[in-house]
Amino acid sequence: MSVNFQHTTVRYPLDNMNQFPLQLMLNGHTQAVLNIDSTQVLTLPFESIRIQSAMQLLDFDQNPPAAIGINPGSIAVFTRVSNTTIVMTYSEPGQTEQQVFFVLEA
Repeated sequence: MSVNFQHTTVRYPLDNMNQFPLQLMLNGHTQAVLNIDSTQVLTLPFESIRIQSAMQLLDFDQNPPAAIGINPGSIAVFTRVSNTTIVMTYSEPGQTEQQVFFVLEA
């Protein structure tokens, strides 16, 4: 199951845990790369996130898996909240924020 951005503003802010670019993946292929402290407008599906550090390759899967359509004009922000979890928070302006969790593969 995938997350589907529809002309969505996507941010990946600089903080203590966000230290490497994020790769948004679909079927093992990179769909987009989010550099640290960057903002992009994306229209694409993805199902997992990959981080490639100097020492290792880390894959994070959506947990729980669900098909999620994100409406045009929404804003999504990725935050690595721990070594094993990345949270994507998104909403349309003026609406309630929703969260999608991505957990490090075991």
